[in-house]
Amino acid sequence: MARLLCPAHISQAAVRNQPVTYTWRGGQDFVKESPKLRGLFQGLSLRARLACVAGMAEWVYWRHADATDFDAPLMMIEAAWAANLDIGYVDIPTVYEFEARKGPVDGVLRASKDTVESALRSFKAESPVTLGTKAGHLYFLARHVVPDQRAFGQWLTAVTGRLADISPHVAGQLGASVPREAMDTAAGFDKADAPMLLAEFRRELTPAANCYLAAAVEPVG
Repeated sequence: MARLLCPAHISQAAVRNQPVTYTWRGGQDFVKESPKLRGLFQGLSLRARLACVAGMAEWVYWRHADATDFDAPLMMIEAAWAANLDIGYVDIPTVYEFEARKGPVDGVLRASKDTVESALRSFKAESPVTLGTKAGHLYFLARHVVPDQRAFGQWLTAVTGRLADISPHVAGQLGASVPREAMDTAAGFDKADAPMLLAEFRRELTPAANCYLAAAVEPVG
């Protein structure tokens, strides 16, 4: 089981324990393109785009966490944060999983997990265009299911501005690693704290508790 807890900005948005009022048709509801979104992500490094993927997937997961026992999506999110340090920390599945998970809760979570997984493949291939596309899909998925779209939109605007400072796009580079704490707009963030936060996250990675983490992960002293 992933060790991540619900971040403050999502808790404050009060998206948990809300009734499901949306319909769910699968890919029709989130596999979309947006030039505006492409522009939003364009100034971000590959690592910052992956952070956006993980951060948006967290909105989807925590919105449904109290209504399911399906924890693989959260483990995949944790793997995405590990990949932000080094893709070698991640064991990406060779095939997509959990086809039996369907419906407006588990089906949504499986779609989120699969999209994060696809984004990890794009990150590993160092493909900014396809990674940005996957980030766009997570955006539309989150907007579809999150009760307060305004709070989500305000968060994304604020966090992409923060990420552009922490890890801007530089051609041919992955960019600076982004700590999960940078995504919490309910709290202040000082990028000078990033090395300490990243080292702490690395120390706490536990492959035995998450099948998407590579067994070679070693704690840092």
